[in-house]
Amino acid sequence: MYYNPTISTAETKKQLQQTEDALRELTGKSSKPLFRPPYGDYNASVLQRVGDAGYSHTIMWTIDTIDWRGDSSQTIIQRVTSKVRPGAIILMHTGAGASGTLKALTSIINNLKAKGYRFVTVSQLLKLETKQTGEKYIVRTADTLYGISKRYKISVQQLAQANNIKNLNLIIV
Repeated sequence: MYYNPTISTAETKKQLQQTEDALRELTGKSSKPLFRPPYGDYNASVLQRVGDAGYSHTIMWTIDTIDWRGDSSQTIIQRVTSKVRPGAIILMHTGAGASGTLKALTSIINNLKAKGYRFVTVSQLLKLETKQTGEKYIVRTADTLYGISKRYKISVQQLAQANNIKNLNLIIV
């Protein structure tokens, strides 16, 4: 999906569906409820639209490899291994100038495994597969007000008001 904050709701839905169709064709799986905004760029309107389309969890990254610039595999490896922490989400690209990425990936995986890291899906990382009933909710990196409000079946406005949140685009983790 190509993000443009001025596109219509219908165009947003169309792009989401095209992306979903391509992912299903390639992997046989859906990306729902996870959404990564292109370029990491979003606003409350976009989050509402993608949430309404079934993408209740907006996922961001903690390490940007900036590999699209065409950096060498060594540069990409250094960028990742120097910043990695438990729970990291690493943004990598293929194509579009990311010529060093594929070569870097094998080294990154081997390096991180040797350091004791293991690789899990984003759903496993965020523990989306377990129910959180009757517990006090702790905001996690990449949570959105829309996702939290949907989980607890209250409006974003009610959630913001109850937690004294002034900027609906920002939750402090």
